[in-house]
Amino acid sequence: MTVRRLRLVTWNIHRGRGSDRVLDVARIGRELRAHGADVACVQEIVANRRLPPERSQARLIAEATGFPHAAVGLNCVRPEGVYGNATFSRHPFAAAENVDLSVRFQIHRGALWTAVDAGGVLVHILNAHLGFAGLEQRAQFRRAIDFLDDAAGASAPVVFLGDTNDWRHRLHAAAIARGFAPAIGSAEDPGPATFPSTAPLGALDKIFVRGPVRVVRAHVTRTAAARAASDHLPVVADLEVGRA
Repeated sequence: MTVRRLRLVTWNIHRGRGSDRVLDVARIGRELRAHGADVACVQEIVANRRLPPERSQARLIAEATGFPHAAVGLNCVRPEGVYGNATFSRHPFAAAENVDLSVRFQIHRGALWTAVDAGGVLVHILNAHLGFAGLEQRAQFRRAIDFLDDAAGASAPVVFLGDTNDWRHRLHAAAIARGFAPAIGSAEDPGPATFPSTAPLGALDKIFVRGPVRVVRAHVTRTAAARAASDHLPVVADLEVGRA
């Protein structure tokens, strides 16, 4: 079996505005670069059509990280622009698609699927931002995993990650029932809290894996720089991914 090492980071970047109330998207990129990630998945990235392309949040993060590959999926209209999810990678994408997870009468939500070609091993990553209500989250999770089942098949390495807003720790059981294992935490223990960044109370940011994926280590970053850059803390996972 061909095996590749892959470091993933997931981080809700709060539209670039830190817990210190400073809007500084470039420092998000600098923090991601400091993590040495191969793939960085962010939620709440904003596309503001009033800004020139070179000042877009996705461009600023890509430049600060040095990632050559990026995909953006926009979902929710806000006064400052349209926000959604973005995935940045050192490895090329074989495919990418924004998956609509919106539930009627709720904030529009989505998950960004990328098939990352990690040196000949195709890793399917779904970068999601789920809703606030429990029923909404579970419906969105089912829809997201149904999409992954169709896109990746049963034997490929698969990662579901992002901001789940799961305060009650209910998605672990749903993930395990669909063949996933948590990279951090367990069915009984949600793992380290990630929100709010200055005094974390909720383990809202998750990474789940399935297929030929081994979690080498995973942790939540609690540096002063990370606490200041967003209202969430980043979650980092070192994985070994393979293909038969």
